[in-house]
Amino acid sequence: MTQPGLVLWDISKRRIVWQFPDSFIRNLVYSPDGSLIATCGTNRMVHIVNAVDGSTRFQSTNHRAPVRTIAFSPDGRLLATGADDGTIKFWHVATGQELLELQNPGDGVRHLEFTDDGDRLICQLGRQGTDPASSDRILIFDGSRFEP
Repeated sequence: MTQPGLVLWDISKRRIVWQFPDSFIRNLVYSPDGSLIATCGTNRMVHIVNAVDGSTRFQSTNHRAPVRTIAFSPDGRLLATGADDGTIKFWHVATGQELLELQNPGDGVRHLEFTDDGDRLICQLGRQGTDPASSDRILIFDGSRFEP
């Protein structure tokens, strides 16, 4: 039996290529060139792994709350992560260095996505729970002058 986590299959050969055991994965995304996979999870962990062999390129638990969403910039140089406490972090993919932290207490980060040109980051924020009085907010960050 396989452990829960991330598993890469070779469909043509019907076999597992590699496994990354992490039962806390909440979301994942491929880098634009397909060479890396970034994961985030309920254990506050952010991982970047090599898509070919599953080796760990970078890992961090710098978030203070579970991480819900993750996005690569279109050029693959930046990674943005968003947590349940409203924190958004930017990472330099090549070095794993945390570049910037933005805090928005009260609203969790539900989704992050860079525009196709990479100049802006779109962020969906929302309160946890099912309170019908609460509504999501959309923030757009201008990052056109932000360089790692």
